[in-house]
Amino acid sequence: MDMFFNCPLCNHNKCSKDTDNKTNSTHYNCEMCGGYVIQSGYYEKVNLDKLTAFLYYNHEERNSEHPNKTKIYVLGSDELLTEYKERYPNSNLLTSEMVENWYPKTFSDKVDLFLLNLYKKTKYMGEVIHIDHIEQGIAFFFDNHNEEISEERDYHINFFNSYLRKQEFLSNEGAFEEFCLAPKGYQRVDELQKYKSSNPNVFVSMAFNDNTKSTREAIRNGIIDAGYSPEFIDEIIHNHQIVPEMFRLIRECRFLILDISEPNYGAYYEAGYAMGLGKEVIICCSKESFSKEYITDEEKRYQKYLKPHFDIAQKQILVWNDEKDLTHKLSEWIKAIIG
Repeated sequence: MDMFFNCPLCNHNKCSKDTDNKTNSTHYNCEMCGGYVIQSGYYEKVNLDKLTAFLYYNHEERNSEHPNKTKIYVLGSDELLTEYKERYPNSNLLTSEMVENWYPKTFSDKVDLFLLNLYKKTKYMGEVIHIDHIEQGIAFFFDNHNEEISEERDYHINFFNSYLRKQEFLSNEGAFEEFCLAPKGYQRVDELQKYKSSNPNVFVSMAFNDNTKSTREAIRNGIIDAGYSPEFIDEIIHNHQIVPEMFRLIRECRFLILDISEPNYGAYYEAGYAMGLGKEVIICCSKESFSKEYITDEEKRYQKYLKPHFDIAQKQILVWNDEKDLTHKLSEWIKAIIG
């Protein structure tokens, strides 16, 4: 008979755990958060509410017949990931930067994510899905770990719930814990699914020169390892003007990779265009460029042209040490953020 504990993230009472003193980590299997491994000290490195929402929306149901094939998120060191990949090949590294990158930035994004998730839970049209008050707090992105606003929880949940019904995304029949997609809800899901197509192509924006050849190949390998197809504009054979062709590729791509290790204004422009279309953009930068200090007068004079613009859309940045590290980290980021 399994012994259950309260999940340290969502507080669900059906959560099993297995502590490994050797790696100073604990493996949890929670009905609401799925399978995740967290190393001691990681709780202080990540926003717990955003982490809980990430796991809630991205976990896989435990495969009872082949439990070792279930996706496990590893929150800790690369060494811990390597160990878990031996037991669970589908283990993915999860960092605070990945969580921040994934977390929906607007209310509309949160609504869309909830509708897509509800659709995934629904087996047939008209099915009523029961979501209790505790789960709604997570599904509606409330800061459950913030005690200062705990009294506002009911207001937040009721507002989100009422909005979905007033917009006719959900049926108004039944109690507030009963959720059933209405025709407008299905229509919105259809629009979102068409937009978030299964296109495997990934557009890469970066400086293309002799100095960046190894970076290009590392990015290519990371994208391929994650199951996607990289697109470099200088490798595309076409008979059109370059700018319209570039815009077409960005419009049709699944997401975009921007490497800012070597500043390139054209790459920033391409990434901005992708963001304007609502595309996901993953930003990478070498640790050398990220932490470089400009000392001489000549360097300081041209610093604004040399230093990468890290404030781009307030996005988190994947900082890499070498090409091997870039390939590994990029693959893990893609799997965690894009899927």
